[in-house]
Amino acid sequence: MFEGVTFTLEYDRFACGEQRFVTLGLLAGIPVSIVHIENEHEIRIISFRKATRRETQIYFDEIKN
Repeated sequence: MFEGVTFTLEYDRFACGEQRFVTLGLLAGIPVSIVHIENEHEIRIISFRKATRRETQIYFDEIKN
């Protein structure tokens, strides 16, 4: 789905009773954010959207390292 390098971190914005992750990457050159959960059987996407300015900065800072 993504082009190139991705960066995944634990998503802790809301206490939702399940472990969520946010993956940041590029799609057609546009920074995007996918919030998802994972279990032994599947990966379920919660949201998929254009990354915010902050998420974009985090992504580019992380891939530099």
